[in-house]
Amino acid sequence: MIDRSELSELIRSEVSAAVKASTPEVKEKDDRCDIAKASQITHLSTGHIYKLTRECQIPFARYQHRLLFSRRDLLAWMESKTIAIHG
Repeated sequence: MIDRSELSELIRSEVSAAVKASTPEVKEKDDRCDIAKASQITHLSTGHIYKLTRECQIPFARYQHRLLFSRRDLLAWMESKTIAIHG
């Protein structure tokens, strides 16, 4: 015969396994963003970002008539433009 604590543990482990089996894998957050989000990430105005895209000075892609940015690429670009100041 199974006692109460063993039954509780058995139920807990079976419910946990069932939840894990039915929960879809969480994928990495979508990396793409629009110009408004790019402006928030870089702390630059959208006008300045448009200027940088015209001059091909910022990483971006076009999809139809829209500008698309990669969060990762923007962060790497910002890091490459950062100047270390040693005081």
